[in-house]
Amino acid sequence: MCTVADRTSGRLDQTPASNSEADRAGSKGSFITLERSIGFWSATAITIGGIIGSGIFITPSQTLRSSGSVGLDLCIWIFCGVLALVGSLCYVEISSVVPASGSDYTYLVVAARHLGPAWDILPFICVWCLLFISDSLGTAVLSKTFVRYVLTIKYGQCEPDESVSNVLCVLFITLTMALNLTNMRVVLRLVNVLSSIKILVLAGIIGIGAYHAIFYENHLRGATWFAGSKTSPRDLVSTIYGALWAYSGWKNITCITEEVQNPRRNVPLSIIVGILSVTIVYILTNISYFIVLSTDQILSSDAVAVTFADEAFHQPSFTKIVPLIVGISVFGCFSGHFILNGRIFLSAAREGHMWAPLAHVHMESCIPVLTILLRSALGIVFLYLGTIDQLIELPTFLECIFESFTILALILFRWTMPTAKRTLRVPYVFILLKLAILVYIFHATVSSSKNQAQYAALAVVLVVVFSLYIIFIKLKCQIPFEHALALTLQKLLLSVPCDNSIMENLTKREN
Repeated sequence: MCTVADRTSGRLDQTPASNSEADRAGSKGSFITLERSIGFWSATAITIGGIIGSGIFITPSQTLRSSGSVGLDLCIWIFCGVLALVGSLCYVEISSVVPASGSDYTYLVVAARHLGPAWDILPFICVWCLLFISDSLGTAVLSKTFVRYVLTIKYGQCEPDESVSNVLCVLFITLTMALNLTNMRVVLRLVNVLSSIKILVLAGIIGIGAYHAIFYENHLRGATWFAGSKTSPRDLVSTIYGALWAYSGWKNITCITEEVQNPRRNVPLSIIVGILSVTIVYILTNISYFIVLSTDQILSSDAVAVTFADEAFHQPSFTKIVPLIVGISVFGCFSGHFILNGRIFLSAAREGHMWAPLAHVHMESCIPVLTILLRSALGIVFLYLGTIDQLIELPTFLECIFESFTILALILFRWTMPTAKRTLRVPYVFILLKLAILVYIFHATVSSSKNQAQYAALAVVLVVVFSLYIIFIKLKCQIPFEHALALTLQKLLLSVPCDNSIMENLTKREN
């Protein structure tokens, strides 16, 4: 539900926006603002649901392949959990200083205002790389993961036809898009339910692992824990990427801060509770995999959870149920991404870094319809660019880069906004530790990457983005018939401009 307010008086009318009110929204003096409908438990469910998706069911084989040993593999999973926790503490502080939606992009916008106009290109690059690379590749990976697991019900361990997989991926993206265009409250309830199911499924895997350790063969007994460990920078970074992919999503709630009730309390708590819970569950889940399965079984499996069920139960019926459960988990994560990443593009459009109609929301549901349609279309295009393992590396690499800039922005705000309210102040030792690790990952990737084609494509994207910035931001060029097209889309999608008062108020306080 949307609300309409008078910008000049600051009065907020809490009644739903009728058609006549929505028609006036966007005119001088009035706007549509997003409803704060997300409480603490929903925020925590979004955090947990955003983290637990495909990663824990796919990447264990990749991380073991890259690390070379059980001991090093488990150490990397623990290390990445601690890294995510330290990062979450940094985001808790910065989200309380800048309580607006948009996550990294919004924090970089505020940082650029402190540093001067020349730095405005940084958030611009951030959001366009998200659109062209991270979000689109993430959509492709999640849809491919969903289809891979669902098709194991019919094909087992056999490789399904690629055309069949791609058609099902397109169908999956389209149906999820349609769901997210209906009702925000329905999607939130679904995310809450699916997050609970995910925790229960992983708890079941942990319980089965404990049962096998006591009554059946335990493959960890007598294991040579660190024999064969691969410690070259490239292998370590490849292992870290796989684990970080599984942990990615812990900062998702910062994408929709403006829709969270009491954000200074609920955003930090949901992040910390979510990442602590998932870290413990992930470590225990990996231990369960190693108890029930041999290292050869894990290395040869693209669907570790299915192999785990087959080995644990030796019943075809259970083997068919597991892919369905994993598919449900991926679907919950996928639905959360539709809610979250679309808000980043909305924030960018409000700041003038993207096409203005992307900042419009539906007059009744407050859903950013055009952004959801755009990211769905790009996700379908990116389905054809490679396998899951090939598509994981570049989004994680970019996430590390922009996380580094956000950490630097946090340090900047300590100097430029010293009196701003903060939920906590992260010790500098944690901030510098997080930053040093991110810099190491960046250096090791650039110096030893085996997949240079991805980074050549990234260079091309950066050239295109820089060109867009010069043409549309600096030179203020316009596309012919742009206004007429925007007006047509606004009428067709029944959308109206979205409020940006939080960022405007931050700017006033800084001035």
